[in-house]
Amino acid sequence: MVFGERCAQTSPVVPEEGTIDWVFEAARWWLSNFGGFAEFATTPIVLPTKEDFPVDTSLCGHALTEDYFGYAKEHARLGDWPLVMVSEAVPNVAEILHGMPHGMTAPVSGSTAGPMQDGDPLAIPYDPSLLDDPVALVATMARGMSHYHLYGATTEFPGEAEDREYFVDLGAVFLGFGVFLANSAFRFQQTESGMMVGWGCTRRGALSELDVSYVLALACALTGAPDKPILRSLSANPKSFFKAARKHLRKKRRDDVERLRSVEAPNDGPYR
Repeated sequence: MVFGERCAQTSPVVPEEGTIDWVFEAARWWLSNFGGFAEFATTPIVLPTKEDFPVDTSLCGHALTEDYFGYAKEHARLGDWPLVMVSEAVPNVAEILHGMPHGMTAPVSGSTAGPMQDGDPLAIPYDPSLLDDPVALVATMARGMSHYHLYGATTEFPGEAEDREYFVDLGAVFLGFGVFLANSAFRFQQTESGMMVGWGCTRRGALSELDVSYVLALACALTGAPDKPILRSLSANPKSFFKAARKHLRKKRRDDVERLRSVEAPNDGPYR
């Protein structure tokens, strides 16, 4: 996989304290609803490498997307879920996830189809152009899986309905895909057409590049994942943010991290 880098910030920063407080509150909610720390401790941090995604490069189009998705589902331990990728030209990931159909939700706004029945495929729409950006493609898959995964929670998430997309992003990181979200959260691009040169940026997801990098650092602190492979896989800004977050967690939030390690699963059933 190839993913671009931007110039790193001159000074390492972390999110504001209110955002960090939310991250810990949301992480506690996630752990308590999905198996506790004991289950999360075995979650791998997935990397944009051939080892984690040994896709068949002779494939193209939707077949290649499905190959990527097969590996993504296995990494997320959702291989037996009826999840499917649906090719659909869409403007951005936030709009993909908003109103995504599910048996527990109303139909998509404007759709003439009725509610989905048990056993129906769970669709994750994606922009086919993302095949040119596999990191962003996998990030889209991770957000889609997290979106549906949230419906298995035993308690409602602590927030307003409009906060759900923040939990989708955090959940995607906690499913193991934080590197992909951090590297694709913000992209700066230069374009050329004849004598004309332009610049633009793309923002994906609800959490910012800085926030996602902090959540990734927290996931690594909790699981004990080594920093070096992750740092090698992060582009410039997320790498700087990740380093600052790891330092902040060690110096300022060590007790909060330990408290998350004590979160237990609910007593009313298994994780999945």
